[in-house]
Amino acid sequence: MAGGFLDIPLGKGNFSFHPELYGRYIGAVYSKQGIILDDNISNNPTQIGPVGTSPSSIILDYDMVMNHTSLSLPLLLRYNFYRPETSLFFEGGPLYSRTIKDNSTFFLYENLKDEVIYHSPLPPYFLKNQFGYALGGGAIIKYGSNSSIYSALRYSQFYNLGNEVMPLNFSEIHLHVGLMF
Repeated sequence: MAGGFLDIPLGKGNFSFHPELYGRYIGAVYSKQGIILDDNISNNPTQIGPVGTSPSSIILDYDMVMNHTSLSLPLLLRYNFYRPETSLFFEGGPLYSRTIKDNSTFFLYENLKDEVIYHSPLPPYFLKNQFGYALGGGAIIKYGSNSSIYSALRYSQFYNLGNEVMPLNFSEIHLHVGLMF
């Protein structure tokens, strides 16, 4: 993850506006057991969802290979506790993310006693536009006369806002460390 930020004081108080722009890459493999697939939609795997109410439902396992790159823009309101050498802060606000590239794949399969039956790979579930929120806090430690060391820990929750039956909503925890000039 790489990017930049501004910290714009709001008046003479302890609040500031803290917009950021950063790119992020997610590469991971994830496996889970027990997704429910209704027999009436098994021929259209893009319609998978938490249905499973018909008597002909089957339970499948899945693997997901994530290869996702996006650009994120958090617009945070920050409250600062100013001190001479070290300042602490808390921040929160809305978050927008735009997918740049998504080659993620979602594989469904049935684990039977003597065999494994694979179903067609499904398309990626990251939408082009994701919205969410971010909450966090951190410290700014003065280093020299005109520079500081910046560190923050932040929780972010993203939501896919689309018509897909099973969009992928996810959360992240970020540790930011950097230099301020």
